[in-house]
Amino acid sequence: MTNTLKIGIPTTPKRRFRSSWIPYAFILPFFVVLLAFGIAPLLFSLWVSFNDWSAGAQIDRMRWTGLWSYHYTFDDEYFLPALLRTVRAALFTALPQHLIALPLSYVLHMAFKRLQGVLGTVLFLPYITSSIAAAGVLGSFFTFGWQFVDWGLNLLGQLPWVGSFMPNAGQYTQEAQTAFSNLYSNVGWNVLLYLMILNIIPRSVYEAAQLDGAGFWRMFRSISLPLMRPMIFVAFTMSFLKGIQNPANTWSSPFFDRETTDLPTYILHEGFMNADMGLASGMTVVFFLGLIGVVLVIYALIGRNFTNFETSSLTESDQSAINFPLGSRLALKLVLALSVIASILPLVMILLNATRSSPTSNIDFSLGESLSYNLETLLTDVPNFWRNMWNSVYICVLAALGVMGSSSLAGYAFSFLEFKGRARMYSIVVGMMLFPSLLNAIPTVLVMVVLDWTNQARAVWVPATASAFGVFLVRQYLTASVPHSLLEAARVDGATEFKIFRSIVLPLARPVLATLGLLTFVTVWNNYSGVLAILRDPETHIVVQAMNSPKLSSAAQTIGIALATLPALFLFALSAAQIARGMNITSTIKFNVKLYWRELWVRSSERSLAPTNALSGADGLRALACLMVIFHHLSQRLNGNEQADAVKNIQAFVMSGAVGVSAFFVLSGMLLAIPFWKAFLNGNPFPNLLEFARRRLLRIVPGFYASLLVSVLFTAFFVPDAQAVLTRLLAGLTFTSALPYTTLFPADLNGPLWSIGFEVICYALMPLFMAGMFFLYARGRETGARASFRIGLGFWFGVLILTLITHQLILTDLVPDNVNRGWEFGLVGGAKSWMPNYNAVGMFGHYILGVMVAGVIVKLRSRKQSANWGFDLLALMAFVVMVGFLWTTRFAPGFSFSLGNQPYFYPTFPLLIAILL
Repeated sequence: MTNTLKIGIPTTPKRRFRSSWIPYAFILPFFVVLLAFGIAPLLFSLWVSFNDWSAGAQIDRMRWTGLWSYHYTFDDEYFLPALLRTVRAALFTALPQHLIALPLSYVLHMAFKRLQGVLGTVLFLPYITSSIAAAGVLGSFFTFGWQFVDWGLNLLGQLPWVGSFMPNAGQYTQEAQTAFSNLYSNVGWNVLLYLMILNIIPRSVYEAAQLDGAGFWRMFRSISLPLMRPMIFVAFTMSFLKGIQNPANTWSSPFFDRETTDLPTYILHEGFMNADMGLASGMTVVFFLGLIGVVLVIYALIGRNFTNFETSSLTESDQSAINFPLGSRLALKLVLALSVIASILPLVMILLNATRSSPTSNIDFSLGESLSYNLETLLTDVPNFWRNMWNSVYICVLAALGVMGSSSLAGYAFSFLEFKGRARMYSIVVGMMLFPSLLNAIPTVLVMVVLDWTNQARAVWVPATASAFGVFLVRQYLTASVPHSLLEAARVDGATEFKIFRSIVLPLARPVLATLGLLTFVTVWNNYSGVLAILRDPETHIVVQAMNSPKLSSAAQTIGIALATLPALFLFALSAAQIARGMNITSTIKFNVKLYWRELWVRSSERSLAPTNALSGADGLRALACLMVIFHHLSQRLNGNEQADAVKNIQAFVMSGAVGVSAFFVLSGMLLAIPFWKAFLNGNPFPNLLEFARRRLLRIVPGFYASLLVSVLFTAFFVPDAQAVLTRLLAGLTFTSALPYTTLFPADLNGPLWSIGFEVICYALMPLFMAGMFFLYARGRETGARASFRIGLGFWFGVLILTLITHQLILTDLVPDNVNRGWEFGLVGGAKSWMPNYNAVGMFGHYILGVMVAGVIVKLRSRKQSANWGFDLLALMAFVVMVGFLWTTRFAPGFSFSLGNQPYFYPTFPLLIAILL
């Protein structure tokens, strides 16, 4: 027997007290909202179930009835059949989702691991599309497939020994259609969950199984499924509980069939139509107990120990795919291609149907001609439509931000902090996660009536900020992606828990927070049943209420649904990159923990010592250029001819802010050329062009595509006579809009998008010329030798001369004709007057100046040249000259003071920007 002496660092009572309350500060926001709007309403509903009370009456009007509501519930001949119908429909809805999502996520992870983030994100797209919006296309898909099911059952029914056991497909058509709609909407979400879990299974396990002769599906059955059981239980249970939360539309008519309705609709009818909250609350309690029984059965089958499900931050990060035979890979690619098409097609049809007088369930990609008429009809049928849209955006954004904040705080505490009661509190979180929110609808309404919060936005978004599933998801993600050793290194350096949370955890948690924010936004956006009894005034309605109005015409509904889909689609485009990263949580976690923390600590505590790779002032110059362009466009709204002379001078000066575009090009050329110059001057290999292209696309495509699509859609609404809309859209999507004048402006209502096409061409030209510089110099030097700065600068000076000559040839030979030329003929006519002065080659000349500046900066840094007052004085002089130059030329005609009739006072202004940099 040995005795071990434990030596600990003495802790003062003050420090112990401070450490003891910190975890509770992290979980406090979540539990305060959960207690107020989750647990308290349930307890209040339980109390109401023993009373006779109407929600419209005062609390003092309650009359104690004891167990009457429970006796009535168990004696009700319609209650138990409705409960069985609801449970059957929920299982019928949930089971197909996971029978498809499990193998689909496994195929993505095993055979297409490098693409699983992108493909998984595309499959997630249907989740943001309301099932009502996609009903037309989904209905045609369902009808086509259900014919084969009906035919197969009828064929089996003709067999002598089997026919008596075969069900009639007709009696399950409605349930099957509901299940199909939920299948379309939720498969992608379950794929996302399963991919996040599959990434934590070590790759070596599969490789060892392959060496032992295990096949593709044998590994799925014997390795993946057993390790995924905890998450399968959570995902399947949530799908089941979501399946019971689709009550029929009992609000549009007082008539409903007790013999065929589902139980949630039955309960809501008793509570609101019959104004018997006591009976409805009693039914809710019995319903809840019945669901607990079903969940316990599911738990016994697949979900044991799911609350102890842990992941490892030290899992392998190999991104290579398992090798499979060619035939298997072709079959898998075909399945994935069909899945991607099925994910995108209904959304495309939603947008196209907005242009037609009546929606079509057929696959038709032609544009209709009724866009303006549909919009007018919508605003006539729903006068408060734009108000309803704003209400939805306001409520959903606040709910998403609240969930991201409370879930990240609580998830961090449950992942990495030890405190008394942690296990019990997390059990409460898991229990509430498995509690169907629809059962809380009546209790929530009762609380809102008591608080007098009805017809107020906070009655919807405040309760939504406490998401038990959000805490669970963040905890699982953080445990998988944040090494404990990283946090310990930070604590050793004296960082507080709040410092660690802000500087380490939040940056690493961006993918899961983006996913959670989008999920919350979409859930609240489509929460029709949850707001009906709270937001009663038409001016406080959210857009999903307006779109469910029975008085809405088909023309108004098609365009209204399309417009209601755009905000979620825009948010999806912005968060797509983060969602894709969330499906590859183990790809970037191998790093030196101590060095990583030291870098974060130094960066935040010693701001004055900027890292050598950062360019001080670049962000400020970018902000200045952005403001110049914004004020230029704003000043165009002011009629200068009617202003005083002083105002005219100021307006003319502000109008010259258009030169901010040139500043953007110079800055972009400088920032993107620095890595190439470093490799060139240090004798390193040429940078990876594929990685360069991938980074540029991820930075440009999501925001640009979202802005372009929204702009084109609004152009179709408000500019019915717009020219070549589809051609310009395709040119914008392919970044070729800068080539012909017809497509120079991709969208009428968003003119500034023209510069993106020019910039992307510069993105392509710069690395190509860099490759030429590397190739020419490499022929005369040994591998690894340092290159000459003079040679590189001379090469780019030659490229600049070539650019100027090519620009002059364009000015001579590619001048458009004078037919319909000028701004009075719209943006296409205005583009005709811009061309050929505005061309991609000429704008590349601005870009080249930034590239040359990058070479100077890299050369100065290689000499260990530190910043001093001389550089600041030079920048100040350049700024003063720039302001004076713009003031002097404020009334100058277009393309003046420039070399080769180029825009933006070339090369004077871009040279001043280069000196500033």
